[in-house]
Amino acid sequence: MDCIKCGNKEILCKNICKQCYHKEYKKNNKEKIRKYNKGMAEKVRILQQIRQKRFRMKNKEKIIDYNIKYARRHPERIKAYNFANHYKQKNSKCFNCNSTENLHLHHTNYKKNEGITLCSICHYKIHKGR
Repeated sequence: MDCIKCGNKEILCKNICKQCYHKEYKKNNKEKIRKYNKGMAEKVRILQQIRQKRFRMKNKEKIIDYNIKYARRHPERIKAYNFANHYKQKNSKCFNCNSTENLHLHHTNYKKNEGITLCSICHYKIHKGR
């Protein structure tokens, strides 16, 4: 007996093959599959956080050593990072649209530590040249 949809010889059930069955299932259960995928993504994210936490707990000395070496190699980046955190606390609105959510500091000059506070959307637009 052949598949009634594609003619394949390997029948799974109801006179249709495995490929046709999966295609039909996906078509009829989009919402169920979306919820399942969303749940799986959340589980994966939680497992990654647990692994990261375990790694940090086991390798505290390595991480501290790495951070010290990084700070010595890149003092300008550390200054820029500290400046950005301090600047965002002082300026709690986006320079372009006055939004107060998802604020970033856009460095206009790294060497002089100059920048403006932008929301994530405006920051993205600046980097994309829009």
